[in-house]
Amino acid sequence: MPDIRRLLLTGTAPIPHGVGGIFLHDLAGFLPKGMLSVVHVADAAGGGRSATPNGDPMLTLSVPYQRRPVSRWGKPGRLLDWLRMTRANRRSVAQGVRDCVAYSRSQHISEIWSVLDTPASIAMAAPVAKALNLPLRVLVWDDIEHNVGYFGLDRFTANASRRSFEQAIRRADSLAVIGETMQAEYQRRYGKRGVIVRHGLDTAAVEVVMRPADGPIRIGFAGSVSARSAFKCLLEALDALSWAIDGREVTLVLMGQRFDLWSNVPRRIECLGYQRSVEDVLGILAGCTINYLPQPFEASWRPFSELSFPSKLTTYLAAGAPILLHAPPHASLSAFFSQHPFGALCDVLDASALAQSLQRLCVDEALRTAARTAATRALAEDFSVARFRASFAEFIGLDRKDESDHAGAVIAESSACG
Repeated sequence: MPDIRRLLLTGTAPIPHGVGGIFLHDLAGFLPKGMLSVVHVADAAGGGRSATPNGDPMLTLSVPYQRRPVSRWGKPGRLLDWLRMTRANRRSVAQGVRDCVAYSRSQHISEIWSVLDTPASIAMAAPVAKALNLPLRVLVWDDIEHNVGYFGLDRFTANASRRSFEQAIRRADSLAVIGETMQAEYQRRYGKRGVIVRHGLDTAAVEVVMRPADGPIRIGFAGSVSARSAFKCLLEALDALSWAIDGREVTLVLMGQRFDLWSNVPRRIECLGYQRSVEDVLGILAGCTINYLPQPFEASWRPFSELSFPSKLTTYLAAGAPILLHAPPHASLSAFFSQHPFGALCDVLDASALAQSLQRLCVDEALRTAARTAATRALAEDFSVARFRASFAEFIGLDRKDESDHAGAVIAESSACG
């Protein structure tokens, strides 16, 4: 097979910072050295040429993309602003496509690998592949219905983004998705069966921590709070328990940048802020009695709960402590939990029910032992580095003999903070 030089077209730079950046950085490390170029589609002004930490050449393109009209002059003003905005977005995307095509030709690209993660990168994927007449491979983390809400697109701009998203997937020669529910839905919706590509973890580097069975209870949480109603329900459940279970004091241990912790009752909370080291996150979670993993119950977040897959689950599993999953019945993790019962599942937004799940998971040693066994099995079957590498190779069309020798075992912050 002749060497294939690929272009990574993405709204997320493949650098080891943040969830998506580390994910792409690690995937790029599986490719043969010198056979990848990157176009990073940025919304901000500026740009230029640089190199990724893996040493791949990267062009950052400024592609401004306004998300909704803004006017103080009522409906007529909003209509005029929408027309102006739409024309500006089209010009911006068209120029981005031209620049991307020119760069691809200068890099002698023979295949496009596109991440559908921002409005501009979604709009550019199919046109770039068409202009170059090259194969297109598409990677999706979040469904378009979540993206249009997350980016705050107005309904007309959202419809245009939906069309671009569908065009890219239907044109794609291969598709990578984040989980089983997205795989099944996209098979139904687009007639394309995606390859599940999830981040892998080198479990050999994870230290097992033994916890005293009768000491204070510590409940860990890492990442951002997208499941706001579920997190609020956790605090209410702990309030109802007076922050004690079976006579043992309970402390909630939080790692992340921002939490709403307003309270008119006493609470026992350690807020440790954002942890840059994955080893530190693992160590803190491993020292907890249980760890709390919520998914959103809000109707507006259903596409995210149902079709996305939290990358932080990998780190939660590796930490070894039983996991309290708090997610609606339709959520992707609820389905995954049925195959790998790594703790306890509460699938209702009810503080009393959640309190019962908390109590059971903290004191039932048989359940805790079964949870640790299930977590170990899930890591081995679904989150190993070998599985990560093999699934990416299947998606990208990479022969094992062509894989990069420098892509070793990975413990990535994407798993910790997603």
